[in-house]
Amino acid sequence: MNQRDRDKADTRQRIVDAALRLFADRGYDRTSMGQIAKAAETSRANLYLHFSGKPHIVQERMTQIEPEVVALFDRLDAMQDFSLENLTAWLEDDRSTYRDHPAEFEAISQAMSADDEVLDEWIRLHERIVARQQWLTRLFPDEEERLDRAAHMTTLMFSTERNFDVLYLRRRPYLDEGRILRSLARQWYHLFHS
Repeated sequence: MNQRDRDKADTRQRIVDAALRLFADRGYDRTSMGQIAKAAETSRANLYLHFSGKPHIVQERMTQIEPEVVALFDRLDAMQDFSLENLTAWLEDDRSTYRDHPAEFEAISQAMSADDEVLDEWIRLHERIVARQQWLTRLFPDEEERLDRAAHMTTLMFSTERNFDVLYLRRRPYLDEGRILRSLARQWYHLFHS
């Protein structure tokens, strides 16, 4: 990569980082592209050379964290024993992803509510993850059953995200995290054992 390409990549990342900070402070809807340009210390024209709108900024960050999210589900796929204990441990790893990237998940959540482009890309990410799951074929050779399990997995992914949103982004201290994690583990267990 030459210096010009490095400078472009640095500017692009500076814009993404500035936008996430603003989304966290002001909210996605109340943040303008002009505010993002100012916070990123770049011109609006330069900002628009990199991103045509806020949804594309969020999608850029989604692309950046996708390998980490995919790796989490690859670990699920690699499990030899879908026991309650193993699924609970896996959910605890998933929890760590939320704790490591609160600004990203908050921005994604806010952007999905405001922009269908972001919601559609988030759904496509789930579809890509489910399509990678080899346990579906291994455990359920019947195609109809496999399609039902894939749909079940997708709903569990969304449910888990919503629970983690409340637990780790909205931080409701009166919720019993342990009980919620155990309840989620039982729901995931049901996916493999019903």
